[in-house]
Amino acid sequence: MGAAHLHPTLAPLAWIGLGVFAWGLRRLEGRINRALAIFGGLWASVFLSQIWLCLTITKYMGPLVGSDEAPLWLSALAWVFAAVITASHRALPVIVAALVLWRAPMRWWLPAAVLAGESLNGALGFTMADLMHSQWAVPAMLRSVALIGVPATGLLCAYAAVAVADALREGRRGLVAAVPVALWLGLVPPTPADDEALAGVAAIHLADFERRPSPAELPAEVDLVLWPEAAFRGAFRRWEGPQDPPLPLDALAGWSGPQHIVNLRLRRPGQIQNAIGVTDGEGQVTALRGKSSLVPWGERPYGGIDPLFSIDVAGTVPPMMRTAAGPVVPTICYEVYERSLFIEGAALGGELLVNVANDGAYGPTALGVRQAIGVLALSAAETHRPAARASISGQAALISSTGAVLAVSEPGTSGALVWTRPNPAAKGAASPAQVADRRLNPDNDGVTPP
Repeated sequence: MGAAHLHPTLAPLAWIGLGVFAWGLRRLEGRINRALAIFGGLWASVFLSQIWLCLTITKYMGPLVGSDEAPLWLSALAWVFAAVITASHRALPVIVAALVLWRAPMRWWLPAAVLAGESLNGALGFTMADLMHSQWAVPAMLRSVALIGVPATGLLCAYAAVAVADALREGRRGLVAAVPVALWLGLVPPTPADDEALAGVAAIHLADFERRPSPAELPAEVDLVLWPEAAFRGAFRRWEGPQDPPLPLDALAGWSGPQHIVNLRLRRPGQIQNAIGVTDGEGQVTALRGKSSLVPWGERPYGGIDPLFSIDVAGTVPPMMRTAAGPVVPTICYEVYERSLFIEGAALGGELLVNVANDGAYGPTALGVRQAIGVLALSAAETHRPAARASISGQAALISSTGAVLAVSEPGTSGALVWTRPNPAAKGAASPAQVADRRLNPDNDGVTPP
């Protein structure tokens, strides 16, 4: 199951793995053996799917050992321990269900128990490596998510996978149970794309902190600029909520016209807050929303352990901000995994999902960044809203309201992804929208295809 997260082409392994997991579990005798197998299987899935976190932990544990980076063995040990806690959350509902419902066909209880474990882990720990997180590049999955949502689609697919495993024991009856799910995925109609909210938006991608684009380097039609997390250094003595008076940013002093979505570190005695804000046309911050989903071990305790002695305070401002370009649903980095934020923001009227990220948090590989873009694509499909992602040390992305990834920037480059409206005057077939990557280095132009 965990291998499905390593590359989009491996997505079917999520359901194949679940089927094999169910088949192997049914062959075991004894409650203790089953409980150990459930925990071990889910631990291995979590560990493999997020293996890049070993390299992330190496970076963030460095100060604890007096170095720029912690030894890899220490980081791996920390990730093993974190995966144990995560797997414990995921395994508990499955073990309880196995104890109570073991004699019933597994398709009637195992899929629901696995998804309940994912929900429990999201409530107690952190929502990553769910089965559906691996399905963002499968068109049929996106169409289903658009119509019935992520949980229902996951439950149907898990039911079909376990039904096939049951068929190995029961015969054709189990296979018949999987047929309606296959028909649904094959026949579910697409939803029309509505990406107008991307018009006039520039999603900035920066290779490093050395240089930011100037107003002259962006198209004149840009009216909303999305800046990555940590693009603006310093700690500001403000707090979340409306900013009266507005907070001027020296880094935006030369800008006039477009509004900006910015990430700022806020400070008050004994507390800090990671916040996302919107400016007016003069570069002054008028409203701020604190990050509400804090990262375990980085921004809050986890499992009773707080290695960085965090003083971060979770935000409480709802995830919706109004701009001249339209209302947006603003999130910061790992908040992309909290689909409830996007659902809430869309319900409040948000028309564009926004995620600003410092991709150094995903380690030196592209795997974590790709997973984050994929999860954002799932939320875009579920809420029927387009999405834009700004990035430093990673990749920016523009995503259709159908969940299709329109474009991602090249790693290691600086510039802005800009979506252009379709040309209504074009003759013949409908004119497709265009995505341009306005590079700071004009000799290195182009857009990475999704």
